[in-house]
Amino acid sequence: MLSARNIDGGKIHFTDYRLISEVDFERENRRSQIAPGDVLLTIVGAIGRSAVVPKECPSFTLQRSVAVIKPESGINPYFLSYQFSSPLTKSWLLDNAKGTAQKGIYLNKLGTCEIILPPLAEQRRIVAKLDSLFARTRRARAELARIPPLVEHYKQAILAAAFRGDLTMGTAYQGGDGDHEVSPLWATPASWRWRRVTQVGDVSLGRQRSPE
Repeated sequence: MLSARNIDGGKIHFTDYRLISEVDFERENRRSQIAPGDVLLTIVGAIGRSAVVPKECPSFTLQRSVAVIKPESGINPYFLSYQFSSPLTKSWLLDNAKGTAQKGIYLNKLGTCEIILPPLAEQRRIVAKLDSLFARTRRARAELARIPPLVEHYKQAILAAAFRGDLTMGTAYQGGDGDHEVSPLWATPASWRWRRVTQVGDVSLGRQRSPE
């Protein structure tokens, strides 16, 4: 049994689900008879998230936080799902939700929601275009996700170069008197010195309020 939290990003996520007995499953399944091509819409709490049941997926039923819409012929289910997720329709759903602790929209009210319906061929073209644009968005997000690690790697490389003397070589030092120790960490310019932290500053802690 899935709930509204399993519908997100235009997909059905088969994680964090609830297992029920076969008897309970049959009883719940008689109510919705979920099949490939059905459109799912969250109607309680996180209202307006939608997904289409794919052709191949595990058998499942739903809690009452998710409505099942079975499109009639001449209606592309993905077009309908995209429209439920659009700003105009989501705004209508939120405006018509009722409740105090957790708002929800009743099925009879959901049935009055008006849907824009172009010809089927145009529905398919719109879906194809949206799929293409959202695929680009996903690729862009994936590329952006790679940036922070690259920036951190670049930062570490710059810091390493700085403390090898590479960034200032030829300007910050000219030779040296040989009075230095070579650390196993870096081979530094001749004029640089290795010192312990206690030799370059006072070391202390903040107040320790719990000595034990």
